[in-house]
Amino acid sequence: MSTPLTARLSDKKRVSSNSFFSNSDKGIEEAITVDNKIRLLYAAKEESGNFGDLLSKYVVEDLSGKKVERYDKQDGRPHLGAIGSILGRDEICNAPYVWGSGFLSHTPSWKIWFVMLRQFFRGKYLPPKFFAVRGLRSWEILKKAGFDCPKVFGDPGLLLPALYFPRHVEKKYKVGVICHWKHHKIKDFLFTERNDVKYIAIEREYSDITSFIDELLSCDAIFSSSLHGLILANAYKVPAVRFTVCGASIHKKEEMQDFKFEDYLSGLRFQSDCPGVKYEFPIIQVKKDQIFDEKLMETILSIASVPPYQFNAEPLLNAFPLDLSRDIFSSKT
Repeated sequence: MSTPLTARLSDKKRVSSNSFFSNSDKGIEEAITVDNKIRLLYAAKEESGNFGDLLSKYVVEDLSGKKVERYDKQDGRPHLGAIGSILGRDEICNAPYVWGSGFLSHTPSWKIWFVMLRQFFRGKYLPPKFFAVRGLRSWEILKKAGFDCPKVFGDPGLLLPALYFPRHVEKKYKVGVICHWKHHKIKDFLFTERNDVKYIAIEREYSDITSFIDELLSCDAIFSSSLHGLILANAYKVPAVRFTVCGASIHKKEEMQDFKFEDYLSGLRFQSDCPGVKYEFPIIQVKKDQIFDEKLMETILSIASVPPYQFNAEPLLNAFPLDLSRDIFSSKT
């Protein structure tokens, strides 16, 4: 099996010119490192939690060769934000280095300016520095708000095949189901037990993170309401379908629940080798008491798809604000 990710990087990392600490990797690393650990903003606990949050820790530790310390939001010191919808909160104006993060929903400029003023009067304001964001839609919000941000896009989860790619995983299931954490409590109502369906838990121990990928690769198709379930399916070229749940939006405003999915796809298209080619997640809406019957199975397998292009990982890797622990090449495994 060949790795579906082409990734080659240079020894010299490129650093954006709007640095407020230093234009050198050493200055950045010193700013966000304590006791030889990188301060990283992520929502999970230290060793367990949501897969997407733990993925941030996994990617940064692998690329940097250093351990990560979970950033305390009350800390106020410079830190790194790598994966997740962390923009639009106080963190955007509290000295983060942003690499691959995005907004949770559309955020008007006045709300960002209000946060800036609030942080300023609290004595906690330090401007953010952007190296890459998740997608074009997040970039547009930042530009309208007056921030300098390079046109480098991509969720760092797309780099996983360059970091972990098992030589062989047997296909055991027709469909793997990945529920957003807000759908965790209704999963038992959504899907009945079937031998050809694998429920892939989004809540993980950090030591168990690669088993998520093994489980994903053991399925012919992925059916996910979690963005990172779909991102990992895209990264490993497993056909995927997104599902939404009627009456159970993952956002407090149902009309905003699509934003981060659209943001991710806008970055994927922009950083692909065929930027003009359109790709969207096929979507199925299910009910809270949905039964996983043959009709649903057939529908998923008939519409599941992969992006019709290759994601170019080099700009995202070159934008990583720290020294890399090793060179990452296009592996042939």
